Amino acid sequence: MFLFLISALRYKQFFTPINLINLFRQSSIIGVIAVGMTFVIITGCIDLSVGAIVAVCGILAARMCTVNIVAAILVPLCVGALIGIINGTFVTKLEVPPWITSLSMMMCLRGIAYIMTNESSVNVEKVSPAFQMIGRGKILGLPVPGILFLLFVVIGTYGLKYTRFGRSVYATGGNREGARMMGIRIDKTIILSYMLCGIGAAMSGLILASRLGAAQSTAGELYEMQVIAAVVLGGTLLTGGVGHMPGTLFGVFTMSMITNIFNMQGNISTWWQNVIMGFMILAIVIMQSGLEQIKMKKSEEEAIC
Repeated sequence: MFLFLISALRYKQFFTPINLINLFRQSSIIGVIAVGMTFVIITGCIDLSVGAIVAVCGILAARMCTVNIVAAILVPLCVGALIGIINGTFVTKLEVPPWITSLSMMMCLRGIAYIMTNESSVNVEKVSPAFQMIGRGKILGLPVPGILFLLFVVIGTYGLKYTRFGRSVYATGGNREGARMMGIRIDKTIILSYMLCGIGAAMSGLILASRLGAAQSTAGELYEMQVIAAVVLGGTLLTGGVGHMPGTLFGVFTMSMITNIFNMQGNISTWWQNVIMGFMILAIVIMQSGLEQIKMKKSEEEAIC
């Protein structure tokens, strides 16, 4: 809220309908991934491959949209889901650490993206109105990407709060052994969380390809850092067990506002965004670690008493 007020006072164009709609549209690209990432992080895992999934699925969509619009949407989403399942399977069945699994997948997919494009852009020619609608369309004056993001948030909120799967996600991240003793299928929960994250990244690739009218092998670079920063900024603990979608929504809009402020300032290098993002993640993790230590000390004191 403080950042919002400062921006509105300093930049006259910030509070204009055009800028707010643009901010809403830009938030969607990171936001749909952040919804899936929230599930993954709450389980105590991490997914570094989301940016590369954006690139691969965007390329698939750009290649297929002139042939069959239905396939151009469903195939990338299915591919994203499959990649997520593979990540989750490696983490659960082969017990490979999440960051190693997703880092390896990121490198593999980024290489596939370069091979698919031969290091050049894939332009979308004769785009159908339906495909254009995904990234550029509006409904009742609101950008379709933003509406999709809010839809993801609503579904994610319901899934976490009111479903058995959501309770399993929290239990898995809070105390994995305890959850297993309660009969919760830990492996299935983690795999499904990764699958949701893969679907979110694929949707982001669709939105980006539709909006730009092209797909690139470099698309989605550093998205994983922005997504993680947004989720953690929203109050989700990297250690797992704690988090919620409204917090993720707040984190996504905060990250987008920072980018928007840099763009309006005009005379500051955009690379400073990465500097701020890095320090932000570090500061939040340190703060979360401190809070966890305080809670542990209180628990020990209560146990002694």
